[in-house]
Amino acid sequence: MAYQPQQMPPSYVPQQPHQPQQAPEAAGATAGGPQFNLPLNPLGLMAAGNLFSGGQNWGQQYMERMQQRVGAFTGGALHFHFAISKQYVREKLLMLVAPYLKRWTYTRMPEQMQGGPAFKPPRVDTNSPDLYLPLMGLWTYALLAAVCQAARGKFKPDNMYPLVWSACMAWLVHLLVAKAILRAMALPASVPWVELAAYTGYSFIPICASVAAGQLGGRWAYWGFWAYGSVCSAIFLVRTMKRVIFQETRGYGRDLTLVNYLLLGLALFQFPYSFYLGLV
Repeated sequence: MAYQPQQMPPSYVPQQPHQPQQAPEAAGATAGGPQFNLPLNPLGLMAAGNLFSGGQNWGQQYMERMQQRVGAFTGGALHFHFAISKQYVREKLLMLVAPYLKRWTYTRMPEQMQGGPAFKPPRVDTNSPDLYLPLMGLWTYALLAAVCQAARGKFKPDNMYPLVWSACMAWLVHLLVAKAILRAMALPASVPWVELAAYTGYSFIPICASVAAGQLGGRWAYWGFWAYGSVCSAIFLVRTMKRVIFQETRGYGRDLTLVNYLLLGLALFQFPYSFYLGLV
């Protein structure tokens, strides 16, 4: 018989068990949740990138607008309105309590600075507004009101909070009234909020004088100082607003009849405003 070579059996290779491929987790899917195999779409990626960049730009613009709005109440602006001197305090008090003794110009002294024209600080210019005198007037008013309550035997330490709160609310109402009058004159942005708060806060000084006179001299002394102080506050605010209209904003072409009526309304507002704070 012819020799036939014996075939050797093939070597055994163990087969690995077949495992299904895991689909990648979809963006935003939670662990253990349903998995989706989403194909990558170039157009969708471009749209998402544009949407993200647009939202980022909007956020930056919003933050810049907010910083511009609150910038007057932070940093250099507050430092500017507290840069005072003893001479400035004396001159400003004389301007508020006796506006007829001198021919006050009410015109601020300009100063050329980097970034545009500006004005000199209060320690140099008496006509520049400050926040020191209004805040000191507010606190003095609260202390005088507490003294009046103590003289009648009705003062309690807990009464200081409502006294200061009511004075701050009255100051805010005065500020809003002055801002509304400027808006009616088509000058909504002519005076920053912080400067307008300083101008309206000066009314606390004659009010403190009337309260102190009433405590020392009686009812008639209070009414006399109340009328005199209201007139002084009215003169100061009207002349200040005229300076804003006719000098800083070059508003010579405005309707003078409307301006005069609005300024008269601001002047008359000083009487009930002082009466309310004196009544408190």
